Amino acid sequence: MNAVFYRRAGPPDVLEVGELPEPRIKPRQLLVRVRAAGVNPVDCKMRAMRVRPPWQRFPVIPGSDLAGEVVRVGASVTRFQPGDAVYAMLSPFTGGAYAEFAAVPEQQAARKPVNLDYQAAAAVPVAGLTALQALRDYGRLKPGDRVLINGASGGVGSFALQVAKALGGTVTAVTSGKNAEWIKTLGADRVVDYQREDFTRSNDRYAVVFDTVSSSSFGRCKSILTPQGTYVRTLPSASSVLHAVTSAIPLGRRARIFFLRARGEDLDQLRDLIEAGRVKPQIERLFPLAQAAQAHAASEAGHTRGKLVLRVG
Repeated sequence: MNAVFYRRAGPPDVLEVGELPEPRIKPRQLLVRVRAAGVNPVDCKMRAMRVRPPWQRFPVIPGSDLAGEVVRVGASVTRFQPGDAVYAMLSPFTGGAYAEFAAVPEQQAARKPVNLDYQAAAAVPVAGLTALQALRDYGRLKPGDRVLINGASGGVGSFALQVAKALGGTVTAVTSGKNAEWIKTLGADRVVDYQREDFTRSNDRYAVVFDTVSSSSFGRCKSILTPQGTYVRTLPSASSVLHAVTSAIPLGRRARIFFLRARGEDLDQLRDLIEAGRVKPQIERLFPLAQAAQAHAASEAGHTRGKLVLRVG
């Protein structure tokens, strides 16, 4: 099969395009013909990581987001059959999405939203699951809560804004001024230009502050949280771990460090929101699979508006 892979850790130019064996599936896995694969910052971090997981062997096929058709199912699979259109999240530690075929655990897949093509569906899993789980499970967002999304124009941020609105939140979106009008079209109730205003000095109070770019801290955001408010960030730091531990008792303001879980049932919930028109993936650019290195370079350059996606096949 045609695939993108790397034989050593390093910058984007270590990515190669060539032929690799088709993956073999286990009893609880699906063999999916991949039509599109999302590009996420975690793909770039895994590619550049010098210390590898002990089970990982080169060459490594990167990629966690995919959408495509089921070709074959394992003997113990019960929820899918050949021909089903699906989208899924693979573990970043195993990867496998940047290829014509991928082995997908059944519990990490869901049926594709009927109103999305494969490219749009492939933009959903990692960013959409991050937004949903961070706000619903970590922030415990309730209808009527005020929410601040830091980094609202990025892949996770653009989903978080829409998911927060779908869950009944009133959303303040932090982004650059050039993205303000676009962010309003996604449903933001208020937009803060971080280049002109420090949102941590606001007089407003929020039940949830979701720092999708991990550019702030619990210490800086504590003053804008309600007495029972929660600060959630996507990337750990020494101070964030300390704050998460010291604020673990469920009294007063809390800091939470987010850990993503690949769950098919949550992709089902996202599909329902997408089919209802309440959430729509935002794609900045499509790349052919052979230009995966350029897509990684674009991701690492930052300031991507929405998601980057690879067309496969």
